[in-house]
Amino acid sequence: MKEGGRGRRAKETDGNWRREEVDECIYLYTHLCVCISLCMSMYVC
Repeated sequence: MKEGGRGRRAKETDGNWRREEVDECIYLYTHLCVCISLCMSMYVC
């Protein structure tokens, strides 16, 4: 029973950590896309 409880807690922490990591990746990806689009517009103009 105790091991099961620990396993559940570990899964919850992993889920939260993964969700935060995904949010950071999405934020960085969108930021890079904006920078790239600005650079492309600068070169085109």
